[in-house]
Amino acid sequence: MGNKNTKKIYLKLRDKIQDVTFLDSEIIQEIESVKKKYKFNINYTYYDGNWTLLMCAVYHNRKELVEYILTFPNIIFKNKYGTQVLFLVQCVSVLILLLSRKDIDINIPSGFDVFINYACYLGRKEYVRELLVDARVNTSIRDKRGRTARDFAIRKGHHEITNMLKRTGCTPLLRIPNEALCRDITRMIIEEYV
Repeated sequence: MGNKNTKKIYLKLRDKIQDVTFLDSEIIQEIESVKKKYKFNINYTYYDGNWTLLMCAVYHNRKELVEYILTFPNIIFKNKYGTQVLFLVQCVSVLILLLSRKDIDINIPSGFDVFINYACYLGRKEYVRELLVDARVNTSIRDKRGRTARDFAIRKGHHEITNMLKRTGCTPLLRIPNEALCRDITRMIIEEYV
């Protein structure tokens, strides 16, 4: 497929994702059509720093579309300029879908910080809760000024988040091979004491 057609298809799909009058199922159907007909690359961006269709779907809270795009192999979760898809999340259900992918790097910085620190800074308790039950999340990563997720929560006065981080501070010791058991124990700690 020529670059001109790819660009045209991408822009059309991106516009439909942004338009609330289009259903996710209609967009999925169109992606299926162009995927078969033109071998459309789901990771295509109009220019290097632009968002992929996954990023657009995440930002516009298109849960069904996000779930569909995540079925593709070799999904790109970060663009050339370092914007990571996690930083575009607008609701916890989409975050859960993204965390279900084992190939997403949760601890990779986007811009100046990692997502757990950002969620603590914003006071997004529901995000922090889901991140803490994921064995891959590292709460001890420091930003350029040496601040951790807990430092952000304390500084911004998010006491429930601070308490969650304090109570689950022992969870790195729980990083047992059975991920489901680890998640259940961490969730129990959070729900029991927060």
